Amino acid sequence: MKKIVGILPGLIACIGIMITSLYLADYLGRLLNQLQGLPPTSSSPISSIFVAIILGLLFRNIIGLGEALKNGVLFSVKIVLKVGIVLLGIRLSFYDVVTLGAWGIPIILTCVIVALTVTLWITSKLGQAHRLGTLTAVGTGICGVTAIVGTAPGIKANDEEVAYAIGNITIFGIIAMFAYPYLAYYIFQNDPVRVGYF
Repeated sequence: MKKIVGILPGLIACIGIMITSLYLADYLGRLLNQLQGLPPTSSSPISSIFVAIILGLLFRNIIGLGEALKNGVLFSVKIVLKVGIVLLGIRLSFYDVVTLGAWGIPIILTCVIVALTVTLWITSKLGQAHRLGTLTAVGTGICGVTAIVGTAPGIKANDEEVAYAIGNITIFGIIAMFAYPYLAYYIFQNDPVRVGYF
């Protein structure tokens, strides 16, 4: 019982940041869509995961992570985050993937393997730490910030490596978000299926 009480303050703080990030990402996304002239029903282009990371960084650097919160935050990172990533991964069943896009699976696997291999090769040529290379590689090849945050505890990456990997993935992700629609239109002659796979 004492252990549960010890993790509650930090766990509640993490849940608070999560809920705030969901609403903030939705609000900012609707605002961005409105500025671009998109209909109000358009999905938000702002990731709540990214907003949660920014809020967490602000919280830790402005308010600070007191002793009362440390156990709960550690529990959230080591247990709750991993459970969340597993639940995120099983939203689509294997059957759905096979029936809806079986021929896309080899394309996806090839892209992931190439992204992982090339990123690790570049980081080794630049003389960067292997852990930083691994974080950048999974962020590039798999699913961005979520993959970085999920991988970091497993490879014992330090805060600087995580922050640097997240910063890079976020900056290049923002550039890609604005550039890819035009690039896809140009390359695939506005074929929606091919653009979707791209």
